[in-house]
Amino acid sequence: MQFRKSLEIDDQHYLNTLQVLIENGSKVSEHRSGSRRTIYADRNICGYSQTDYSLPLSPELKPSQFYAFLGAFKKSLYSQFRLNQNLYNLKIEFDGISREKDYDSWLKIKNRTKFYNIDLSSAYWQMAFRLGYISKKLYQSYIFRDEYKEAKRYCVSFLARENEMKYFDGREIDVVECDVEVFHRVYDNIRHELYNCIDALKKHNNWVEYNIDGISVPEKDKDAVCKCLDEMNLIYKINECIKIDKDEYFQKGQIRKF
Repeated sequence: MQFRKSLEIDDQHYLNTLQVLIENGSKVSEHRSGSRRTIYADRNICGYSQTDYSLPLSPELKPSQFYAFLGAFKKSLYSQFRLNQNLYNLKIEFDGISREKDYDSWLKIKNRTKFYNIDLSSAYWQMAFRLGYISKKLYQSYIFRDEYKEAKRYCVSFLARENEMKYFDGREIDVVECDVEVFHRVYDNIRHELYNCIDALKKHNNWVEYNIDGISVPEKDKDAVCKCLDEMNLIYKINECIKIDKDEYFQKGQIRKF
């Protein structure tokens, strides 16, 4: 990891570095994975784009731990596909809206009255295990580790990245795009399964607001929502909210706009 850090190139000098290597006669190529870029000269790594290190992570998590975690996730994903070939054909559908507010329900809540936000813990991570994309051992190793909160989300969202190699040696076909359709399918399935879980909650309960990984409900519906989540074997957190007025509410020590 220290070696990787030493080859980091900021945006201001990245293109210049690329150009100098080309002018020096090296066989230069560039690998792109999302916003991450890696320069190769004569098949040797010569630099990494600095944007690779701009992701917000817990201060308790070292970059080396983050990349080791990403590697463990990919290894488990590949292993699960080998163990269960049906994963290649899995397609979770979702036909709806992933977030919405019900202003009529909001107005029915009286000022200075409690309502509850019920939030799934490490939602993407839970869905990945629920669908069989990661092993039980890996799932249990990280589900309650808060320092990996962002990492558990990134490992899934990174699956949607494009992956390509660009060559600067004059060849006729100078860009090769990797087929990452199976990773896109995994990403979509995890998101859609999550949306469907939240959708099931709002279909059977009164709700005030819902988003990708949580739902807010009147006080009288809290226990029913929790029961539904328990039946789905999902882990969640209950956040008490207090309505201040028609525009704002109080949650986790902050005043928020509805």
